Amino acid sequence: MAERRAAFLQTDIGVFQNACAALAGLDLRPRLAEVRASALVLLGEHDEATSPAMARELAAGLADARFVMLPDCAHVPQLQAPEMFARETLDFLQR
Repeated sequence: MAERRAAFLQTDIGVFQNACAALAGLDLRPRLAEVRASALVLLGEHDEATSPAMARELAAGLADARFVMLPDCAHVPQLQAPEMFARETLDFLQR
């Protein structure tokens, strides 16, 4: 986790700001129903970037989605709790 944080902190601030600005005005919610693939929406319980309401709205807008809240995780559960993340992902893929 420390390696990832260090790498993230090396990101050019201008590049990061431009990426955030580009995404800020993008609202694809009206097109969610067009997605035909099954989807797994994972959210860390302590994620400060994505609210539970946002994640649930995403899952509800998709034709075939499963929503899972991962306890004791924030925005990068694949790094914070890799075993739990893998278990949920494999369970979803095997259904």
